[in-house]
Amino acid sequence: MRGKFIEGLKALSVVFFSVCLFLFIAEVCLRGVDFPPEPVFGWKWRNSPYKSEANLLDTRVNELELRGRPISYEKDDFVIVLLGDSYTEAGSQPFEDMPEQILERLFRDKYHYERVRVFSVASAGWGQDQQLIWLLNYFSRFRADLVLMWLTPINDYWENGNVDRSVAPIAGPLKPTFKPSANDLELAYPRSHTKIRLLLERAIAHVQYGRDAGIEQFYTNRWLESLPASNLSPVSSSTCPETEIDQYQLVSALQKGQTLTAITDENLSEGRSHFSHFLYPQSLREAYQIRMTHRLIEKAKSFSEARGASFRAFYPKASDIDKALGLVKCVREKATGNYYAADFSDVTADISGGALRESLLPIDIGSDEPTVISARDWHLNRAGNLLAMDGVARQLIQKNVLYRRDN
Repeated sequence: MRGKFIEGLKALSVVFFSVCLFLFIAEVCLRGVDFPPEPVFGWKWRNSPYKSEANLLDTRVNELELRGRPISYEKDDFVIVLLGDSYTEAGSQPFEDMPEQILERLFRDKYHYERVRVFSVASAGWGQDQQLIWLLNYFSRFRADLVLMWLTPINDYWENGNVDRSVAPIAGPLKPTFKPSANDLELAYPRSHTKIRLLLERAIAHVQYGRDAGIEQFYTNRWLESLPASNLSPVSSSTCPETEIDQYQLVSALQKGQTLTAITDENLSEGRSHFSHFLYPQSLREAYQIRMTHRLIEKAKSFSEARGASFRAFYPKASDIDKALGLVKCVREKATGNYYAADFSDVTADISGGALRESLLPIDIGSDEPTVISARDWHLNRAGNLLAMDGVARQLIQKNVLYRRDN
């Protein structure tokens, strides 16, 4: 009996080591041909999935490979990092009309600060999660006297709560992001550490989500399952304004000045929408997105200050899209037909009323002239950027945040 047991154990050991050897050889071969390819997390100007057609051929980037001028300054220069997303990158604007250049010219030509240098650390589609990663990258190579974060509330919250960027159930481009740890933030994005595992996960994605689904869908769905519940409560349509407008027609409807119900094909019920943060009563998932956004901004602030830089944040209020959103009292989700109550009366209320209020610059760009590019493109046009950057310059001077290194 003992002999049979030993023989069986030997046979099992041979099988085990044979399987291990096969898997090892298979992994080496798959790595040798780089199959399947590793998914890409994040993007810069060259490979941005949101690069504007107006500047597709523009290859001008800074040392971080982000849109902007070379990062070059002298010992006595006051260096400002303009941290943000597509509003800061201004990808559809001429290169010379980037906010970094507008702000620097204003300081030099209007306010006579000759030694101010402004550099962008920004890309379309970034939330504070990717901004924080690239801010750390910036400080590993350069210095700054001030980090100036451009907030985009209709983007920031839902972006910071997802491992991909998409307002639909279908996964979008993957990106590195964070999750809360005990006393800090933990860089957390799904990775398959072996080619064999990546191959298996791709196969699972095809089976579960359809032949066209890739590893992005697998990672995204697994991420969503780990988040707090998206338990939004619909309201009766009778409590909402009768005038219903597609979300891309909101700016066009601004002149009428009447309250509206916005219609969206975005994924409201999963917290993947420009409207997510502004719906009430708030779901657990939206509350999580808000907490994460606050912690990311606080982390950027503390990191900047630890590197000897001041930190301020701003949001240009009263742009055409800001005013249009202020008229939205409900949002209807096309996919479900559900109505949700919304409040856009102050899109920075949770920041201006909290621990970050001292860091927030009040910027108002209200104007009788258009301040966004078009009814469908909500980014600031040149006039809007001029108003925003002039407001920022005046606030920094008034609050003595910006000092003269040239004195």
